[in-house]
Amino acid sequence: MSWWTAPTCPRSARASCWNCAGELAVQGKRVVDNAGFFHAGEDPGKVSDTELYDRLVNEFPKWLVAARTQGIVRDPGSR
Repeated sequence: MSWWTAPTCPRSARASCWNCAGELAVQGKRVVDNAGFFHAGEDPGKVSDTELYDRLVNEFPKWLVAARTQGIVRDPGSR
């Protein structure tokens, strides 16, 4: 199961929101790190679809290797 969250924070709460989101990706808290964070700027709507997608999935290849190593995900074809 995957969870994708794209939080947006009201200007008044941004500092605490960004700090919390940035703490999600802390190694040692999980068998395999499954959280990431990137700042989309002051106006996230200006980020192109291509850039957004690239930034959302840029850590996936490393996660997939780690998840397979830990037995969380099986290699294709192994049943």
